[in-house]
Amino acid sequence: MLTHAGLGLAVDPDGRHTFSRRAASGRTGGYPPVGVTVAMADSVQVQDLLRQVLTAARQGRFDVAEAAGRKALAAAPDHPDALQLMGLVLLERGDGEQAEPLFRRSLAIRPQQPNVWNNLGNLLADRGALDDAGGCYRKAVALAPGYVDAWLNLADVQDTLGDRAGALAAVDRARSIDPGNAKALGIRGRLLKDAGQLDEALAFLTRAVAARPSYFEAVHNAGLVLRMLGRPAEAVPYYERALSLRATAPEVPYNLANALYDLGSVDRAVAGYRAAIALRPDYVAAHETLAKVLWEQGRHDDYLSSFPPALEQAPACTSLAALYGRLLLRRGDKEQAAHVLRQAMDRAGAAPELQDVLAKVETERGNADAAKALFEAAIDQAPQSAAYRRDYARLLIRLGDYRPAADHLEAVRRSDPFDQEVIAYLGLCWRFLDEGREAWLNDYERFVRPLMIPVPDGYADIAAFNTALNNALTRLHRSKTHPIDQTLRGGTQTSGTLFAEAGPEVQALKAALETAIAQYIRDLPDDADHPLLGRKTGAFRFSGSWSVRLKGQGFHVNHVHSRGWLSSAYYVALPDGVGDDMGDEATREGWIKFGESNLGLQDRERTARYVRPVEGMLVLFPSYMFHGTVPFHGGQTRTTVAFDVVPDPT
Repeated sequence: MLTHAGLGLAVDPDGRHTFSRRAASGRTGGYPPVGVTVAMADSVQVQDLLRQVLTAARQGRFDVAEAAGRKALAAAPDHPDALQLMGLVLLERGDGEQAEPLFRRSLAIRPQQPNVWNNLGNLLADRGALDDAGGCYRKAVALAPGYVDAWLNLADVQDTLGDRAGALAAVDRARSIDPGNAKALGIRGRLLKDAGQLDEALAFLTRAVAARPSYFEAVHNAGLVLRMLGRPAEAVPYYERALSLRATAPEVPYNLANALYDLGSVDRAVAGYRAAIALRPDYVAAHETLAKVLWEQGRHDDYLSSFPPALEQAPACTSLAALYGRLLLRRGDKEQAAHVLRQAMDRAGAAPELQDVLAKVETERGNADAAKALFEAAIDQAPQSAAYRRDYARLLIRLGDYRPAADHLEAVRRSDPFDQEVIAYLGLCWRFLDEGREAWLNDYERFVRPLMIPVPDGYADIAAFNTALNNALTRLHRSKTHPIDQTLRGGTQTSGTLFAEAGPEVQALKAALETAIAQYIRDLPDDADHPLLGRKTGAFRFSGSWSVRLKGQGFHVNHVHSRGWLSSAYYVALPDGVGDDMGDEATREGWIKFGESNLGLQDRERTARYVRPVEGMLVLFPSYMFHGTVPFHGGQTRTTVAFDVVPDPT
C-alpha cells in the first residue's frame, strides 16, 4: 500500500520512508491530516522500484531516484503514484518543465489526490502563475479540508496577489486546524506586519519562533518588526540568529546593518551592507543604503565605490545601472552619469528605466530634444509607468507645454489618484492654463494652518517641553551631513521612524500632535471631488516621522511628500535669525514658504504664502503642496519634527 502525502510519500508496510521539497518561496507540502491510501500495481517490480525511488530521494541521491523512477514508468506508464513521484524527483532536480506534465497526468488518471494538487500549485507558484497555483491549492483543501500546508500555501499566494483578507482567512483556517503550527503563526505575523499592526505581528512571530527556533522567516521577520517598532537593540539578536540559520541570504546582513546603523555602529553597518552586496552583487537596496550611509558620514570620496565592480559582475542589471546614474546625477556629475547609462544600454538594451534616468540627465545638460525622445521611448515601452509619465510632465512644464503635461499627469491620476506629486504638478498646469481649478486645489489661506500644540502633561510650558525634546532629539541625529536623497541642505535628518522611539519626550509630542491633527481634520470642509477633502475619514495614522536639524545657511529645497495626505513642520528650536518680515524673502530667514515649485521656472514661479516659525508651533498642510524654506544665517541650529499623515479607513 502507498500512502500519499503532499511533497512526500510513505511506503507501508516496510516503514515510513519520506522525502519532501520546500519550494523556492518557502511554501511546503507536509502530510495532509487525512491520508489517501490507494492500491499499488500488482507488479512486485513496480513496488520495488518505487521503494528505491523513495529511499534514494530521502538520502538526497536524486540521480539514483530518477533512474529508478524512469524504470517504474517504463513498466507502468500510467500509474499515478509513479507519475507523481517522478514529478517530485524532477522538481528536486530543478526540472519543473518535465515535472508539470507528470503531475497533470497523475491527476488526470486520479483527480482525488490533494497532495498532488498542492505539489502542482507549488510548481506553478514558483513559476509566477499565481492565479493557477491558487486554484490548485483550493482543489487540495476541497479534497482534504484539514490539509494545513495547502491552506498556508494558499495564504502565501493570496498575499502575493494583494488579497490580504483572503490570505488572513486561509491562514486562520490553518490555525483552526493546528493552533500551534509555527508556519501558520509566522505567516499571520508577517501579514500583520505588512498591515502595520506591529505589536500584534510581534506577538505572533515570537510565538512562531518559540514553536520552531529554526524557523528562518519568523526569526527574520521578528527582527524587522522590532526595528520598525524603534527597538533596534532587540532586533539585532534576531538578525544574528537568522544569519546563523541562513548565512547565504543577503537580506539578513542588510537588515542587521540597518539596525546597527540605528544604534550608531556605523563601521559595523557599512561592513554589513558590503557583506550583503558580496552575496548578491545586484542587490540594489543594499547599494543604495550603503551609498546613503557613506554620504551622511562624510565619506564622499568612496560613497559610490560599490557600483563599478557590481556592474562588472551583473552587467545585465538595468536597475543597478539606473540607480548609479541617478546618484551620479544627484552629485552633479552629469557627464559620468550619461556615460554609465549609455554603457548599460549597450550591454543590456534600451530598458525604459535607463531611458528615463538618461532623459533626466539630458534635461540637466540642456538637451531638451534628446530628453523628450528618451522619455517618449520609455513611455512607449512601459505606458503604465507613473514615474516615467510624471518625469516627462516635469520636462514639458519647463518647456511650457502645459496641455500635454496635464494629459500625462491625468493618466497617472486615473490609476493612482493619491500620488501627491502628480497632484502638485497638475496644479501648476492648471495655473498656467488658467482653468480656475488651481485656486480650488491650493487654497493656501484655508489649507495651510499654523497652530500651537497643547503643552504635554508634566511640563510648565511649551518652552520647557521643547528644551527636553530638543535634548532627546540630539542623540538621534547621528549623521554628519544631509541625506543625499532628501530635500534638506546643510543639516542632518534622523533615520528610521521617529515616532517609534520609546522616549517619553517623543511620545508626548506624538500625543499632542494627534490632538492638533484631529482638530485640523474636523475643521476641513466637505468636497468629495477634492484631492485633500475627498479623503477625509475622521481617522488617521502616521505614515512617516523624522527630525531635521539645519545649520547656518541650511534650508529645504521646494518639494512635496508624494505618499502622504497631510504633511507638517513642528518647530522645536529656532535660531535668532528667524525674524520679522521686512518686505522681501531675504528678511524671512528660516521661514517656511508655499507654492514655489522645484522646477526652476524663474519668472513663472510664485510663492503664495510664507509662515514665520515659532517654537511650539505646528504647521499642517496638504502633502501635495509645494513647500520649502528660506535659508538662515548664523551659527545656531533650527530643529524641527516632521511627519506625514494618511487617512485610516478603519
